[in-house]
Amino acid sequence: EATAAIGCVVWRGQVDRLASLPEPGQQVIALGELQLWPKRGELKLVTWQLLPAGAGLQALRMQQLHDRLAAEGLFDPDRRRPLPAFPQTVAVITSPRAAAWGDIQRTLLQRHPGLRVLFVPALVQGDRAPISLMRAIAQVVVDGRADLLILARGGGATEDLSCFNDEQLVRTLADCPIPVITGIGHQRDQS
Repeated sequence: EATAAIGCVVWRGQVDRLASLPEPGQQVIALGELQLWPKRGELKLVTWQLLPAGAGLQALRMQQLHDRLAAEGLFDPDRRRPLPAFPQTVAVITSPRAAAWGDIQRTLLQRHPGLRVLFVPALVQGDRAPISLMRAIAQVVVDGRADLLILARGGGATEDLSCFNDEQLVRTLADCPIPVITGIGHQRDQS
């Protein structure tokens, strides 16, 4: 149990500049300056900014990234490439161990027997996944045979899906000349 504390103060003139006001019990990141009042024997953190910590900080960063990319027009409907009505060759990027790969194989075989499927393995979670996925996308583009690209992985914890929120990966997908279908996570997941 903690037996010591440092006071934290936000001056009245600074309150309106805070990103958010914390709720009781909420973890925050406080940015500020330590100030010592020797006559009173007090050390306080004079706070300039409060940011949510943990999941709140991740949500804030994701919203900021989404807003920035949306402002650049990356999500505009007119940027979408039309899907081919009858693709001849489909490239699938996912993990060879992902349940998504088995599901995609079964569905394509049932609905489009004879369709050429190019499997391009990639990491679909972890710190190295965005680079692995971008390399796989580049490989499909350079190969030139696919008229449709599927990027997929099954569900998982938010941390497992977070690699798909990588800014460079989003930009790579936006710049991909091949129409892309993504299947990331389950309906309730948002990446």
